[in-house]
Amino acid sequence: MILNLLLSTAGLFVLIIRTRSWRRHATNLNVKKLPLVSIIVPCRNEEHNIGPLLQSLQRLSGVQAEILVVDDSSTDKTFEVAARENVRVLKAPPKPEGWVGKSWACAYGAQLAQGDYFLFTDADTRHRPDSLSQALGFLLQEKADLISAPPHHRCLNWWEQGLGLFHLLPLIAAGFPQSKGTSRIYAIGQYLLISKAAYNSIGGHEALRSSLTEDIDMAKGVLEKGLKYRIFPKTSLYEVQMYDTAKEFWRGWIRLLRLGMKKVSFAAFLEITLVYCLFFQFTWITIVGLLFLGFIQRQHGRFSWWGVLLAPLSLILFAVISMAGVLETLRKKKVTWQERDYVEA
Repeated sequence: MILNLLLSTAGLFVLIIRTRSWRRHATNLNVKKLPLVSIIVPCRNEEHNIGPLLQSLQRLSGVQAEILVVDDSSTDKTFEVAARENVRVLKAPPKPEGWVGKSWACAYGAQLAQGDYFLFTDADTRHRPDSLSQALGFLLQEKADLISAPPHHRCLNWWEQGLGLFHLLPLIAAGFPQSKGTSRIYAIGQYLLISKAAYNSIGGHEALRSSLTEDIDMAKGVLEKGLKYRIFPKTSLYEVQMYDTAKEFWRGWIRLLRLGMKKVSFAAFLEITLVYCLFFQFTWITIVGLLFLGFIQRQHGRFSWWGVLLAPLSLILFAVISMAGVLETLRKKKVTWQERDYVEA
C-alpha cells in the first residue's frame, strides 16, 4: 500500500512537472523593423490539405512573410490547388539518392527563400492569424536561433477525443530546458522557425538529408553548434489533424514511435513508467491525477473529459503501438513515409 502510494505520487509529480512548461507566458512581436520570414511548405500528395493551409497562412498578421510551396513529385492535384492561391509554388527536382523527400523539398525551398528567418511547416497544419507574430516575438525575446512549437489537436474523429494522455506522453518524455548535451530533445517538424544564419551554420537540410527525424536532428545540430534552441510554451500557434482514419493513425504512430524510441533516454523511460504507475492503480492520488489530466489535456487539443476515464486505455494503446514499432525494427521492415520506403538508419 505504501509502495503504491509512493509510485502514484511520483507519477503525479512527473505529470505536473513535465507539463508546467506549457503554461509559461509567451510574448507578441515588438520590434521597430519587421524581418522577412520565408514560410516553406514541403508537400507531397496533399491536395485536400494544401488549400486550407495556404488560406490560413495568408491571414497571418503583424509580420512580413513570403510563402513558398515546394511540391515534391506529387501524383495528385497538389500543385494545381496551390497555384490557385497567391503564393510561390515550386516543383522540386527529382529527389537525389540518399535524400528523404521532405528534407529535399525543404532544402530546395530554402535555396530560393529571401527571408532572414525560415518557418518550415506541414500541409496538415492550420495557423492562427497572430501565430507567426507570437512565434517570432518569442524567438527574439529568448534570443534563440531555433524554436519549435507543439500543436493543438483538432480531434475531428470522436475516438481521438479520448486520447488526451496518449498525445501528452511524448511531451512528458521531453526534457526542459533544451540544452547542449541533453539526451531528451523534443522538436516537431510541423513548426520549426529558424534564423537563416543558424540554418546555414548547421549545414541546412543537406546535413539532415538522410534523417527520418529531421526535426530532432535540426534541434540537435543547433545545440551542438552552441546556438540556442527553445520550445514555444503554448499550443496556441496552429492546429493539426494528423490522421483522418484509425488505420492512418495506427500506421503513422508506429512510424513516429519507432523512430522516436531511438531518441528516448533512460530517464524519460523511467518517468513514463511512473505515469503508468499513476493510472494503473486506484488511490486518492490517482483521482488528483485524473482531474489534473482533464485540465491540462484541454490545452493541447479538443480532448473530451470522458477521455480522462479512459487514461489506462491510452497507456495500453501507447504500449501496443510502441511494441509494434519495436517488432518492425527487429524485422528490419522499411519505414514508409508519403508512399516512399526508407531504410531505418
